Formats: sequence, C-alpha cells, structure tokens
Amino acid sequence: IFDLEVQKLSDEELLRGINEFSPDAVGITATIASADEAKRLGKILSPRYKWVLYGGPQPTMAPESFLLFENNIVFRKEAELSLLEFLNCLSEKKDFKAMRGISFLKNGEVAHNPDAELIKNIDSIPYPARNLYPLNLYEMYLHDKKATNILTSRGCPFDCIFCYNMAGRAYRTRSAENVLEELRMLKKEYG
Repeated sequence: IFDLEVQKLSDEELLRGINEFSPDAVGITATIASADEAKRLGKILSPRYKWVLYGGPQPTMAPESFLLFENNIVFRKEAELSLLEFLNCLSEKKDFKAMRGISFLKNGEVAHNPDAELIKNIDSIPYPARNLYPLNLYEMYLHDKKATNILTSRGCPFDCIFCYNMAGRAYRTRSAENVLEELRMLKKEYG
C-alpha cells in the first residue's frame, strides 16, 4: 500500500514500487480532495497494468469521470466483498461483468451494474492491515502519545442536504466488543 498523502513519491518511484509486485491490478482510492490526482495517476497506470481499479467516495458519486480506459473499473459504495469477488474472477479466469456494485466501459459505453448489498454485520470486516502502511510517516498524537483512527460505524442516520452519504441511511455500528478488541490490538502491537 502506498499512501501518497505521506509518502512523497515521484511518479517514477511509485511505478518502481508497484513493479516490485508485478500486479495485474492496481487500486486507487479517491476522495473529493484527491480525485484529480487519482485520475492523473490512473492515466499513467492504465497503459501499464491490466486493470486499474477505483474506489472511494468520489468514484462512487461520479463513476463516469474515472472510466477513462477500457481497463478501468469503479467499485461503488462498499467494496470489500465486490473487490474480493472481482479478484477471484480474475484468478479463476471468469467473467466479472455481471458483478454487482461496479461500473466499467463496455464497447466504449459506461455500464453501471446494480449496487451490491451493503455489509450488514460490519464486525465481519477485518481490521485494517496497518502493517502494510508506512506507519512511521504518520504523525498522529493525542496528549503526546501515538494515536490512530478507527471506524466504529458506517453510514449515517441523518439526512443532511450538504452531505453525500454513500450508504444512504443504512447506519450500522460495530459491537462494543469488536471495537475494544481492536483497541487492545492497537495498544499491544503498535503502542
């Protein structure tokens, strides 16, 4: 995982890092703030790799603007399960075009498959693979102690007119036990 918010890599350094893995697919997360940079990187990566995959709030809101090449796919809303399904299709050489929750180009035209179901039990989602991130580059502190973020819920119960809520009003919370388990793990493994 390369986090270009904290890893100030040139395009050449990024390509060298990606090439160490020889991937068939490269994924890019795009927020509203990073959308232009995500598209710029997609233009560089699309000719070099078999698949360039986009996810996050901005591709969910405007998938068409990320589908610049035939090998671009947008994973809308929550992508944990649909991304896994897509990667399984690739490894098993199956057609992915009937999958739910994706948008792609089909004969030059944008195709939007129906939305995938939201994950009802978010306790089933594994904790973030923090070991794959450049943790030494993050400078989050709370009262002079190392800190990090955790998500305890998804969705939102409110309907504010200024907010694009990717999951609609499907507010789902993690159990207290699951949150405490992650907090204990963070304390033990990362201090």
